[in-house]
Amino acid sequence: GTGDAASEPPDDAATGTGSPDAGDPPPGFVTQDDEEGFRIAVPEEWGVRTRDTGGVFYKPFGSGELLQVFRVSEP
Repeated sequence: GTGDAASEPPDDAATGTGSPDAGDPPPGFVTQDDEEGFRIAVPEEWGVRTRDTGGVFYKPFGSGELLQVFRVSEP
């Protein structure tokens, strides 16, 4: 090449080959099939799951972070 990035052809590795299979979570994540009828990918270390009237909570061990999933109903 000429050294000019604009004139260089794109690197095949940088362009990718398409989207991953919708059933496969990203690296470091696991898919949870919840009994409430949804599927979600959460980090592997997020093994604590609780339920209450506020929805379903996914949390990592020993951390204050959480992911809350709840149903929204229209009036």
